[in-house]
Amino acid sequence: RVSEYLDLEAVAMKAMTTTSSGTKLQTAGMWYIDVVCNGKPLVMKPGKQYMINVNMTGDVKDMKVFTGQQKNGLLNWKEESDDHVIKPGDPITVKVADSSAYENEENWEGEGENYAMRDQVYFANNNQYGLQLNDFGWLNCDAFDDTQQLTDLMVRGDIDEKTIVMLVYGKRKSVLPGYLCKDKKTVLFSNIASDETAMLVVFKKTDEKGSVSRYTQVLQPGKENRIRVSMTASTAENLRNEIKGKLSDL
Repeated sequence: RVSEYLDLEAVAMKAMTTTSSGTKLQTAGMWYIDVVCNGKPLVMKPGKQYMINVNMTGDVKDMKVFTGQQKNGLLNWKEESDDHVIKPGDPITVKVADSSAYENEENWEGEGENYAMRDQVYFANNNQYGLQLNDFGWLNCDAFDDTQQLTDLMVRGDIDEKTIVMLVYGKRKSVLPGYLCKDKKTVLFSNIASDETAMLVVFKKTDEKGSVSRYTQVLQPGKENRIRVSMTASTAENLRNEIKGKLSDL
C-alpha cells in the first residue's frame, strides 16, 4: 500500500515538515509504504531492495534517503545509510538471472535462485532520481539545505497548542515547522532561509467534517520578522486550493 506526497500543498495539509533533528531539508517527494499479507506486516528480505523513481525539478541536488518517525505530532526524518539515491544519468548496476547459463540444468524447476547471476548496467533517467530502498514506512528523498542567508521569524495572534504553523518554501521545496514558545501564544521559526520568498500557513481543525480556521500570508523572511495572525473560518479544501494557488505565484 502506497501513499505518495509530491505536491507541496499536500505535504503542508498533512503537516509533513522537512526537518531532520532541526536541520532543514529540501524534498523531492515523500511516501508511506507498507506491505501486508493476511493482515500481518511484512519486511524486506535482507540484501534485497526495491526501486522508486521520482521526477526531478530544478537543479540536480545531493539527495539522500530519509525515514520518518512521528515526534510531537510532526515527522522527524533520519538519514539512512543502507538506502541511497542515484542521480539523474548515473549508472545503476543490478544483479539479474542469466537464463542462458543456469547452474543446475537437470534439476532446474524455474526458480530464480538456480540461475547464474550477472551484473547488468543501465542508466537512470536524465529527469529522475532513482531511490534504491530496503525500508518501508515513511520515506523521503531529501537534500540538506545549506543556505547561509538565515534569519528568524516570530508569529503571534490566534495561536494555541492545537494550531499548526508552517513556513512553506516553493522553489526549494521545504516545509518548516514553527515551535511554540513557553507563553503558548507565540511560534518561533529560527535560522530560516532569507534568500527566497515563503508562505506562512496557519490552520486548526474545528470539526471532523473538514472545517478549519486558517491564515496564509506570502512574505520575505528577513524583511518581515514579526507576523500577527488573525484566523478566519474556512474548509480544508479551500485552504489546500489557496496554498496551491499562492505557491504557483511565487
